[in-house]
Amino acid sequence: MFGLKSLEKLGLVQNNLSSAFIVAGESANVFEVSLSHNKISSFVGFQLLPSLKFLYLSFNEFSGFVDGGNIANLQILDLSSNNFEGDLVITTKDFPTSLAELHLDNNKLKGFFDGAILENLYWLQLSGNDFKGDFVIDSKDFPSSLQYLLLADNMLTEFFDGGILGNLVGLSLSNNNFVGDFFITEQDIPKSIKFLSLDDNMLTGFFDGGILPTLWTLGLSGNDFVGDFHITSDDFPTSIRRLYLHDNMLTSFIGGEILSNLQRLDLSSNQFTGHLHLKANDYPSFLESGQLFLNNNSGLTKVDADDNAVLNLRYLYLKNIEGIEVGYELCYRSSIGSLRVYPEGCNWLRVIIASMLKEQDFSSYSDADFDVAEEWFLNIGNHPADLPTDDDEYMKERLILALTYSANCKGGCTLPTDESHWMSATDHCGWEGVTCNDLNKVSELDLSMSGLSGDYTMFGMKSLQRLILTSNDLSSSFTVAGESASISVLWLERNKLSSFIGGAKLPSLRYFVLSRNEFVGDFTITPKDFPTSIKNLSLCCNQLKGFVDGSMLTNLESLVLSGNKFVGEFAITSKNFPKSLSRLSLHGNMLTGFLDSGKFLPNLKSLSLNHNGFADEFIVTADNLPASIKILNLYRNKLTGFVDGGKFLPNLEHLDLRNNEFTEELLLTTNDYPSSLTTLIIDSNTGLTKIDADENAVLSLSSLSLRNIHDIEVGYELCYRSSTGSLNIVPDSCNKRLIAIITSLLQEQDFSSYSNADFDAAKEWFLNGENHPDDLATDDDEYMKERLILALTYSANCKDGCTLPTEDNWMSATDHCGWEGVTCNDLNKVSELDLSFSGLSGDYTMFGMKSLQKLILTSNNLSSSFTAAGESANVNRVTLNHNKLSSFVGGAKLPSLKYLVLSSNDFTGDFIITEDNFPAFITELFLEFNSLSSFDNGGKFLPTLERLNLYGNNFANELFITADNFPASIKDLDLSFNGITSFVDGGKFLPNLEHLNLSSNSFPGDFIITADNFPASIKDLNLENNRLSGFIDGGKNLPNLERLNLTHNPFLSFAGEFIVTPDNFPASIKELDLKLNLLSSFIDGGKFLPNLERLNLSRNSFAGEFIVSPDNFPSSIKDLELTSNEITSFFDGGQYLPNLERLDLTSNKVVGDLIITADNFPASLKALFLTNNEISSFVDGGKFLPNLELLYLSMNKLSGDLIITADNFPASLKTLSLGHNELSGFFDGGKFLPNLERLDLTGNKVVGDFIITADNIPASLKALILGFNQISSFVDGGNFLPNLEILSLRNNLLENKFIITEDNFPASINALYLSNNKLTGFVNGGTILKNLEVLDLDDNLFGGEILIEANEYPSSLQRLYLSGNSGLTKIDAENNAVLSLYYLNLSSIAGIEVGQELCSRSILRIVPDVCG
Repeated sequence: MFGLKSLEKLGLVQNNLSSAFIVAGESANVFEVSLSHNKISSFVGFQLLPSLKFLYLSFNEFSGFVDGGNIANLQILDLSSNNFEGDLVITTKDFPTSLAELHLDNNKLKGFFDGAILENLYWLQLSGNDFKGDFVIDSKDFPSSLQYLLLADNMLTEFFDGGILGNLVGLSLSNNNFVGDFFITEQDIPKSIKFLSLDDNMLTGFFDGGILPTLWTLGLSGNDFVGDFHITSDDFPTSIRRLYLHDNMLTSFIGGEILSNLQRLDLSSNQFTGHLHLKANDYPSFLESGQLFLNNNSGLTKVDADDNAVLNLRYLYLKNIEGIEVGYELCYRSSIGSLRVYPEGCNWLRVIIASMLKEQDFSSYSDADFDVAEEWFLNIGNHPADLPTDDDEYMKERLILALTYSANCKGGCTLPTDESHWMSATDHCGWEGVTCNDLNKVSELDLSMSGLSGDYTMFGMKSLQRLILTSNDLSSSFTVAGESASISVLWLERNKLSSFIGGAKLPSLRYFVLSRNEFVGDFTITPKDFPTSIKNLSLCCNQLKGFVDGSMLTNLESLVLSGNKFVGEFAITSKNFPKSLSRLSLHGNMLTGFLDSGKFLPNLKSLSLNHNGFADEFIVTADNLPASIKILNLYRNKLTGFVDGGKFLPNLEHLDLRNNEFTEELLLTTNDYPSSLTTLIIDSNTGLTKIDADENAVLSLSSLSLRNIHDIEVGYELCYRSSTGSLNIVPDSCNKRLIAIITSLLQEQDFSSYSNADFDAAKEWFLNGENHPDDLATDDDEYMKERLILALTYSANCKDGCTLPTEDNWMSATDHCGWEGVTCNDLNKVSELDLSFSGLSGDYTMFGMKSLQKLILTSNNLSSSFTAAGESANVNRVTLNHNKLSSFVGGAKLPSLKYLVLSSNDFTGDFIITEDNFPAFITELFLEFNSLSSFDNGGKFLPTLERLNLYGNNFANELFITADNFPASIKDLDLSFNGITSFVDGGKFLPNLEHLNLSSNSFPGDFIITADNFPASIKDLNLENNRLSGFIDGGKNLPNLERLNLTHNPFLSFAGEFIVTPDNFPASIKELDLKLNLLSSFIDGGKFLPNLERLNLSRNSFAGEFIVSPDNFPSSIKDLELTSNEITSFFDGGQYLPNLERLDLTSNKVVGDLIITADNFPASLKALFLTNNEISSFVDGGKFLPNLELLYLSMNKLSGDLIITADNFPASLKTLSLGHNELSGFFDGGKFLPNLERLDLTGNKVVGDFIITADNIPASLKALILGFNQISSFVDGGNFLPNLEILSLRNNLLENKFIITEDNFPASINALYLSNNKLTGFVNGGTILKNLEVLDLDDNLFGGEILIEANEYPSSLQRLYLSGNSGLTKIDAENNAVLSLYYLNLSSIAGIEVGQELCSRSILRIVPDVCG
């Protein structure tokens, strides 16, 4: 070996080198030499390798090692498998003291001496030698540094005095001749030992190992241990992690619980037999990922575990044990993934049962019923073959249904069991009463009226939401055995249940019905039986006398205790009833009093005490009835009066007193009847003779029922309210309804702005009964008021030029909900009035309508004033744009108005907000395109205004924001297209402003942002189209700015440079629009705009190379628009724009080959626009743009055949636009563009037959644009384009009849464009193009008469274009053809006749209308 200065490693392994290896020259840097597997017997010249650390000489012919002491840095010396014999004496001359590892295995050594001089040695490998008998450790032979001593495969019988090796960690004595008991002593085995291997000896016992506190691994496999293997703390330390006992003759393992750190126990190839039950006291819980090996114990028939044993066991090995059964506990753990069994010993169906036994409580379930269900379930033939039966939840449901059937479907059960129902092999989602969700999981089980009997155990199902067992014969107990976390409805009405157990396992239960069962006495709520989630609890019609501890049901809102055995006074207590209760039903008991709900039920809203024994006056007190009550039912008692309800029930809305014993006159007073009352029912109090109210009493009363009280007189006050429409009395004893409607309208609304003549005309029409529909509820006052208001609107505003139809429409006897522009809600009340473009004129009076929500009067001829004459409490939107209005009056009567549009009217000068004219809750106000010069008092009277649009008015010069004029609530302010030169004090008074549009004004020079003028809240600032030359201090004062538009300003003072500074531009900006300026560079954006995502530099003066740098362009950019510059190339975008998704280089000066590189174009790109350049090829896009979906190469210099390759075009492409190039062919797109959906080859030089092949055009294509070529036919599209929806062949060379065939045209096409060809017919489209909706045949050579036949034109066709086919003389259709057609274009065909069939179709629009 000659010296090489730079050589570091020399490897000559497995050659045929022999005799001596001689180092002839210094190689100062060599640190490793590998000469294994040669025939070398000596090594000369160690001193010339001063840096040698690793020397590998195994499998050679060394019999000694000489002069190695010169290798001062040697750490590893491998002399294994050589010819060493006898005693090896270590000397400093031959072996350097630096040695850390010495490998001498597989020689013929018999002794090892003087090794103590190797003071750094930690690894000594002496396995496979000729050591025999006693092996005695002597301090002069073995260094104290030794950590690993390997003596396997010798013939040792004893090991002595190893205790002096205080650092020894690993000792291997495997495959020696140790016999009988092996005793651990401190003298022989050091306490430092972690790894002790005694495998493959002839041991029968292991004792006193407990003194080894750090022992981790103990190997005792392949010995002669027999029978029970007992673990004791004396013999085995708790530190053991791995214990190997395989290949012995053990039959049991006892006491292993003390091995608390054990991770791996190998009992393979022993003599375990029968049923092995892993118990906690014998088998440890195992740390972390525990492993137990029982392979090759062929006598084992079953293995299982206690539920508290081996809890951390993760792997169980049972290989080569034929037919072994794995018990349910272990199978359950396997099912949840905490245990893996090899091989899989758990039949999957057994796993399901195992997990069920583990998860759910079977204590209430009969063993016999379980055995029946188990036998059925484990028969694989009882399960569907075509369903995903590897779905655990699905199969658990199936088992639960089997358990239910087995226990409860006994005699009298009616559940069908034919081949498609219960207990059949069909999908249980189809069994009677079972409903599944979209994931094929049971969501509802409705077994009502199925003859079920016995105690019922409800096993938990994850997806179950509703369980309905109404009307069965279930008896005694209902027990919830497992959690059903999703169930919200449990309906057990009409059974014979007397107890309900375990309901806490239903945490989402909301609606719980136990009515009509056999619950007796006190019904006691307990935490384990009733979940706190219950909102509705029905206990009707049992035999209850008490309700106890209900306060724990903290979410209970409705409690039904009707039809029970409650007697006398019913007292509410805080212990028994929760504060959350809002509905309590006690009807049908025997109560005479109701106490203390006022104290303890503050949220009670509905109380039913009907059908009880209440008598005399019902006196309301604050203690007994809470103020929260809205509904009080007292009917069918023996009451003679209702007292003090007005004092203590301020929220009562519904009071039912029918069938009591009220007599003579009843006067409704404020003391007794609250003003909140809306419904009062006094039916069948036959002793009453008259009813009336104080004028200030029950002012909210809207419904009064007096049925079955003959000749009762209704007093004037109530009758007057009936006439005004505020009160509905049944039966109606107050007549002259139509007059009353008019009268009430006159009283409610302001007619001062309305013409008397117009009123007389409307009134005359309204009072004529024949003008109203007979079949509608004309006894509905609100309906009739709406009808009167519509008549008033028509009379005043539908004059000359009005287009509202009157035949079976306006002013006819038809339901006005069908009149043009009128929309009604589900209650047949007008909710929207849209009279846009109806020719209305004059001043407009808006009368109030209760249900009206929207009024739209766009584009009429309304002039001067709009007046709100009455309250329309629900109107939230009024749209009045494009009229001639100059005033808006009375808007305060529209208290819900939020959206008001007054755009494009005749408002001029000062626009003054007043409290009377504009409601306070307007949030959006549109005043664009008027002639306003100021906006006044908005700050005083519009406190919730968020959006104000003053676009296109006459604001000029300085615009001062004041607290009086502009409310602080404004978020969006549009002042564009005015003549404003400065914006003052917005920062002081508009603290919530987010969007400010000042575009197209007259701001000059530098635009300086100050805290006084511009609030920090601004997110969007539009300064487009002003006369700005700079943007100053935005970074200081607009910390939240996200969008800044500086388009079309003369940024000349920058000399082409746009420099971003932190003072001027805040770091928060996400979108910056600088198009239409004169910029040639963009500087320091990368430094100061870290959040910028969209940058528009289009239509500027960028020229030549566009170089991206991290200083100028932030890595956050996603969208970069550079259209209409003079850029020739794009550099370093791949390096510095890792998030760029959209790059637009349209209309630049990119010429020749466009080569995509990773440096220039980032892999993140999804859309690349290169239209209108001079590109001749697109190269390497497939390599570097893996996410590209849109590529536009139209209007470039591509020519000839375009061949798609994986290198050039990425498979991710969905849209490829190649229009207006000079391409003649498109090849291999089918191979390399599997996701392409749109291909545009418009305006190229494609000639002749366009043949679709799988190689060239991908099957994914949805749109293929081939217009303006020279194509004469389209071939094989039907064979290879199954998803094609749009096909354009316009302006080609198609001739004669266009024949549709299945091979050429796919049925998926819905739009086919064939205009400007020379076609004379269209054939077979009806039979093949079943989805075609648009067919364009304009400007072809169709002539004579066309009869549209069903087989030629598909029934799906909606639009047909035939304009410019000047030879056509007539067109018609078969009566069953093109029934969906709604548009037919026959323009530019002089004198064409349309047949009777087409003319008769009402849905069809024909252009021009030649049907007359």
